[in-house]
Amino acid sequence: MNNFLHEASIDAVITVLRAFEPNDFEHTVQSIAQKTGLNEKDVQHTVAMLLKKQLLYYQESHSMYCLSKEMYVMGVAAGESLTLREAAKPWMEELRNLTKETIHLYVLDGVERMCLERFEGQNEIRLWVKVGTKLPLWDGAAGKAILAYQSESFITSIVHEKVASFARQPLVEELERIRQNGVAESIDGREVGTSSISAPIMDAQHNVLASLSISGATTRFTPERIEAFSRLAHGYAHTISTELGYNEPMRNLL
Repeated sequence: MNNFLHEASIDAVITVLRAFEPNDFEHTVQSIAQKTGLNEKDVQHTVAMLLKKQLLYYQESHSMYCLSKEMYVMGVAAGESLTLREAAKPWMEELRNLTKETIHLYVLDGVERMCLERFEGQNEIRLWVKVGTKLPLWDGAAGKAILAYQSESFITSIVHEKVASFARQPLVEELERIRQNGVAESIDGREVGTSSISAPIMDAQHNVLASLSISGATTRFTPERIEAFSRLAHGYAHTISTELGYNEPMRNLL
């Protein structure tokens, strides 16, 4: 019985939230009940719960309920993630086929980075991170390629709160080099025996929301291949960025 009630409550929440649409974004309890077919008592209970969880808010001037700012932020995040992944996937596969190495796509997630997509390498010894895995921004090329382009206050908080005192200045200097060079390198960095080259992905507003990474065994990351991988990561990241609305020409690597 409890499981049935729990499932019914979830169904009611989903049904009420779906009542709010781009051209129909303000509702009363009565209008939600009329639109969804739920009875008003169930709608009232569900709306009260959503208000408590700050997923709805009550607009007193109109005496209407609306989706909250938190719901908007979640919707934007979902849209960006889906758009980014779909834009990146064909280019990631092409890059994997060119390099034979594992290609990862990471996105900013709070003070961490999350693996959003992966194309596994074709070599016997390869590096891969499971999709959904979260890792520090301040450790590894993929994280630093994102961190380097965040606001000064964000970087400062990361450096002082998450990084050991002896490593702070070297990290700040490395982030400056990444901004100058356009790519980040990690040779035997986060894991001994593995290396990666990463480049930032930008959106239409020039915000860095993700990074594209070429990863594999350090033995294959010779100076010549590091240079080649740097140019490939930079070029493919720029191509993905342009599909997301970024309109600046690709600059040459230093």
